[in-house]
Amino acid sequence: MNTEFFKTGACKIVYKGKVIGVTQDSPLLNIEPEFYEAQCDQNGASKIIMNMKISIFMEVKETDTAFVKEIPATGGVLTLLPVSDEDNISYCFPRAVFMPNTEDSCHKMIFEVYEDSEGVLIKKF
Repeated sequence: MNTEFFKTGACKIVYKGKVIGVTQDSPLLNIEPEFYEAQCDQNGASKIIMNMKISIFMEVKETDTAFVKEIPATGGVLTLLPVSDEDNISYCFPRAVFMPNTEDSCHKMIFEVYEDSEGVLIKKF
């Protein structure tokens, strides 16, 4: 997956069916494979990709502070909906977990996204 194809400007953040804020600009994605170290063989050690994880970093200009402070650690559906009429592509992450930020969780938000039961990380619509 190439993050260059993830193009959106400011967007509404919908988590578990509730609008919790609006981003300052486009969210940033970091995509990382999670490896399993296989035993050494004739060719040397090998790594097997077990899972993929996406981290989403967002600067937030508007937020529902009360809701953000009470978000449980369980995962849920995260949807990013473009604010501009020029952007018509939305993104849905079926299994996202809000990562509380001790500095300032109301102005910087981080979500970690994992594959759902069908192996889906992100849906574009």
